Amino acid sequence: QVYLSRDALGSYDPLDNEIQLYTNKFNVMMGDLDPEQVFTESTLLHEIVHSTVVTKLPPEISAARTRLTGSSYLKKVDKVLNSRKTSKPVKQILTAYKKALDSIPESHKSLLAHLNDPETYQKTFGTKGNIDEWYGLTNVDEFIAEAISNSNFQSFLKGIEGEGKSLWQTIIDSLKE
Repeated sequence: QVYLSRDALGSYDPLDNEIQLYTNKFNVMMGDLDPEQVFTESTLLHEIVHSTVVTKLPPEISAARTRLTGSSYLKKVDKVLNSRKTSKPVKQILTAYKKALDSIPESHKSLLAHLNDPETYQKTFGTKGNIDEWYGLTNVDEFIAEAISNSNFQSFLKGIEGEGKSLWQTIIDSLKE
């Protein structure tokens, strides 16, 4: 079944463990997307990453399980990052996430007030907010999914040096562990 959506290309429902894919109605109307094309490969990959990652992230920072936003969300990320119970791969991903947040251009720093709340960011800033460009920074779930599926976001991460390698390579190496 094809779902029509003005904005979303896909979604993952962790409660039902179900991926839903949509035809982007706006892109079809603009002639940018074939109406027969239900989704893109990157959208499918993005949602598959969500379905696998959601079980690996600590529940207190998983977007599927917490409603914390802005600085409250970031404080929870810090708490998990500094916990002795947090695994090494998760700590590496959280460290990369924080470094990526520190690397946001000044023109997009307002995203920090809307961490784990991309809908409000979009309502507040609309298309001028360029949410698609920075969507991977809205929360840790999106950070991982966009790092794997979005070539523009990958380029951003590859341009940030971590501990002897790019943030993108840090994420890839962490996911292998």
